Amino acid sequence: FCVVFARTRSRRESKTRWSISVPRLEFGGTVGLFALPDLASPGKRVRGTSRAVHRPIRNCGHSAARHFVSRDAHAYRDISSLDSTNTTTTSHASTPVHSQNQNPSIPQDDPTEKFAFVVEWFDPHSGLTRRYQFLFWPLSREVEMYDLKNKRAFLKKTQVPGLASADLFIGATVAVYSRQLKVVEFGDEFTESRFSISRQKTFAVVSETSSDSLGKIINALTKSGFAIASLKMSEGKGVGVSLVSDGAVDKLLNLLPELETHFGSGCVTVADDPATATAMELTFEHLPATAKLDGTTTLCLIKPSAMEHLGLVLDEITGNGFTVSGAKTFTLDRASALEFYEVYRGVAPEFTMMVDELTSGAFVAVEVSGDGGDGGDPNGPHGTVGKFREIVGPVDPEMARALRPQSMRAKFGFDKVRNAVHCTDLAEDGALETHYFFKILA
Repeated sequence: FCVVFARTRSRRESKTRWSISVPRLEFGGTVGLFALPDLASPGKRVRGTSRAVHRPIRNCGHSAARHFVSRDAHAYRDISSLDSTNTTTTSHASTPVHSQNQNPSIPQDDPTEKFAFVVEWFDPHSGLTRRYQFLFWPLSREVEMYDLKNKRAFLKKTQVPGLASADLFIGATVAVYSRQLKVVEFGDEFTESRFSISRQKTFAVVSETSSDSLGKIINALTKSGFAIASLKMSEGKGVGVSLVSDGAVDKLLNLLPELETHFGSGCVTVADDPATATAMELTFEHLPATAKLDGTTTLCLIKPSAMEHLGLVLDEITGNGFTVSGAKTFTLDRASALEFYEVYRGVAPEFTMMVDELTSGAFVAVEVSGDGGDGGDPNGPHGTVGKFREIVGPVDPEMARALRPQSMRAKFGFDKVRNAVHCTDLAEDGALETHYFFKILA
């Protein structure tokens, strides 16, 4: 079992092994540790300092630790429970590894099987867009890159644990060592034959009249097997959502009647064929992202590690009386992430890991509006920024689960870095942060 705990330790204890009673493992719990000598073989009986004889845990791994994580949130197991009046409370105890499940349509039992793509990377120093051959081994999650222009190796075969075959489709942006690589085409016929249907893209537009149900609709799509490739809210047009799945076009058309049953007729407009989906996506790409930017709003970033809970987080925002007045998917390079987190440099010990997390994949920036609640002063202690920070909860999800168990970080966070969402800390920074994403970067 993988357990994080605090204790004092001298240099002599640096290689000490410990025996822990498994039923005592729980968040916030205190366990007695008994020093054990190094063992030649697992399971060997040893003499501890307590009355009982202890044995070491045989298998240590992250999978077992999930049984000790408890996070309550509203999850909709099937389409019949999508109505806002019929919700089911369940547990989201899963490690927040981005795209942790491989694509089930693509077999992964052959360690020599690899897929080839052509990716592009914009070099900010030279202002050039560079193209690479991108080779991916799904079983070992290894990557190799070859510079097509200079005809030389760019990256030797290296393991990228956070990357999965589900992340690779035409138009996707993947992060490899903080470089944002855009997949532009297939590298060979074998890859095209395997991915053209299993990772098909389609497009849907959630109408403005259904904006209050945006989180539930997004959650219904993800629970039905769709991956959210991108999302953008545009004034007068609604929210455009690019979706990826196995046979995505037909799958979404079959799901549409049930969505309209629960959320009303015309709640979602979908593409009838791949060509229409591409045209709809291109149209939305050229539309400006909606944002009020009037100084009364605050910013919420749904981090890459929490994208699997995107719909639930959006539903938490609207369910607490706030309004989503702007939303857009972003992928940041390291320079932009460092610029945004500059105020935390030298303050937060996890500064470097925070930057790594924000550049690890796509995330959604949300402009959150509220009624203020402080005598009309949005920058007051009970204004939009302050009230939203309360429902987000403490930075440390462990502390949030103890002090504010209904907060978003308590429900969806994993640790101080992968704590599900970022929110504006200071009232005077609300306008600055929303302006940075929806004016400068959008």
